[in-house]
Amino acid sequence: MPIVDEGPLPTLSDGEKKGIRATWPNIYNDFEKNSLKVLLCFLKDFPGAQQLFPKFSEVKSADLPHNPEVKWQASRIINAINDAIRLMDKEREMIQFLKELSRKHSAEFQVDSRLFKEMVKIFAHQAFIPVGSKEAYEKLFSGGGGGGVCPSMFSRHIFPCMPCSPHHVDIPSQTIQMNHPV
Repeated sequence: MPIVDEGPLPTLSDGEKKGIRATWPNIYNDFEKNSLKVLLCFLKDFPGAQQLFPKFSEVKSADLPHNPEVKWQASRIINAINDAIRLMDKEREMIQFLKELSRKHSAEFQVDSRLFKEMVKIFAHQAFIPVGSKEAYEKLFSGGGGGGVCPSMFSRHIFPCMPCSPHHVDIPSQTIQMNHPV
């Protein structure tokens, strides 16, 4: 199931939520390695997005895996996913969390909301997501946790696609094929 950002929201079943809760601790226990894989894949697929990260915007791609600022940013991303999963059954709190996160990224960092969708696509297709759970994570990232629980929902409900900023990154309109992990 692809990540959905239009039409009716897919709904996570109780079994899918249970599957996410069962698999997430194993993913999160190795958050440093897993989050770095996601961020590095994202930067490989969208090299222009590196300019959105001033602390490592000038770092050569070969040096990214060893850069402490890259590792710090990667941990921030997976911690945001962790917070969203924690709030999976608390729709009002989850929406407030996502609104604040989206406001910050839109207002302070001029991030194009479509990049959130691309980031979570990369996350959902990582080898560390168990094969039987990939569809549940895709639903989660489509907003299926009772109104939406992840950043891809930003482009759908919380903020519209922002106008181009000085840091705008062109995103190809075709679906990106994931051939990862890094």
